Amino acid sequence: MASYFNYQKLTQALNYLAHQYSGNKVSRLKVMKLLWAADRYHIRKFGRLIGGDDYFAMPHGPVHSTGKRIADEDLWLEEYLKYSRAFVRKDDYALKAISDVDNSKLSETDIEALDFAYHSFGDVDKYILRDLTHKYPEWAKHEPSLESGRSSCEPIDPVDFFLDPDPEEVADDKFRMNSDLLADSKEIFEESQTISRVLQ
Repeated sequence: MASYFNYQKLTQALNYLAHQYSGNKVSRLKVMKLLWAADRYHIRKFGRLIGGDDYFAMPHGPVHSTGKRIADEDLWLEEYLKYSRAFVRKDDYALKAISDVDNSKLSETDIEALDFAYHSFGDVDKYILRDLTHKYPEWAKHEPSLESGRSSCEPIDPVDFFLDPDPEEVADDKFRMNSDLLADSKEIFEESQTISRVLQ
C-alpha cells in the first residue's frame, strides 16, 4: 500500500477537475470517481499514483483516502485544511473550486491523466460512473464483503490497478494499453514500493 500523500498535489488535482465544470463546481461523488480514473490511468502508464496515499473499496466504488478527506473538509486533515480550503471548498454535495489551479504542483503527466479522466468520463452520470468502477478488479474483488455488509471499507492493493476488467463486463475499457508498457509501469511501481519499505 502507498503510505505517503502529497496534499498540495491532491488539492490541485481536485481543483483542476472542478474547474472543468460550469461554475467550477462538481459533485463530490463524481470528482472522487474522476480522481480514481486519473490515478488508474497514471499508475498504469507511469508507475505511480498522482498524489500517493491509499485507496479503499467502499460501497460507492474505489475511494482515494486523502482525496475524499480534502473534498469533505475532514478535520482529520487539520494541519492541511488551511491550504486546501484556499483552493477548494465543500458545497453541500459538491466540491467548488474557489481559486485558480496552481499548476506548479502538478506534473505534465498528472495533467495528462486528469485530462484523460475528464475527457473519458466527465460527461458520464455520476451513478453510472460509480457502477462502472464496480466492474474493475480493484473494487470487484471486495464486492462479496461489501455487498454482504460484513465490511463498509476494504483496503485496495494498488497492484490491482494493473489488472484488466472482464471484457464481457467492460466492452470499451478506456484504460486498456500496450502490455509491454503496462509491465514496465508495474515494475517501476513495485520497485518504488520496495524502496519505500526499505527506507521506513
